[in-house]
Amino acid sequence: MIETLPSFEETRVYKELFSAAEKNGEKRGEKRGEKLGERASMLRQLRRYKAMNKKGDIDDLVFQKICEPIRKDLKKITKEINEMAKKLNKSH
Repeated sequence: MIETLPSFEETRVYKELFSAAEKNGEKRGEKRGEKLGERASMLRQLRRYKAMNKKGDIDDLVFQKICEPIRKDLKKITKEINEMAKKLNKSH
């Protein structure tokens, strides 16, 4: 009697590879989501300080000292997000 072979999708190797790839994708997605959340938070802070500066609640010097580190971090996070997107585009 001849047994038929299972389809590749039914094999243990396929299931293990698929599971590992799925977990890897989830981790990357979570990391990207966290970075996007950090970026959004920084943008909100900058807008708030800008509004305070416009109203005169903080002067220009204080505004610059507060915002400069946030802008540097924002630039760094934006770069990281863009690199993640490039990797994602290359893999598809």
